[in-house]
Amino acid sequence: MTKLKQFKDLTPFPYYVLADEVVMNYLLQPHPNDTDDELDKRFRSMMKDITQLMGQFTEAAERLIAEVLVTMGWTAEIRE
Repeated sequence: MTKLKQFKDLTPFPYYVLADEVVMNYLLQPHPNDTDDELDKRFRSMMKDITQLMGQFTEAAERLIAEVLVTMGWTAEIRE
């Protein structure tokens, strides 16, 4: 009963951190001889690409939502 209570009281936070670490290691694909500078350079490049992709996705999603709303009879205005 005590062990069950311990698991029940755990928050999901450690699992999110673990998931982030797994994904970052997969994306960075670190090698044993990589320096911190090499990893930092790859990380910064990857984050720049992800940020640009996220912006493009958000813009496309907003346009799609606006088009669907117009098709449904709503009026929409896209501001750039």
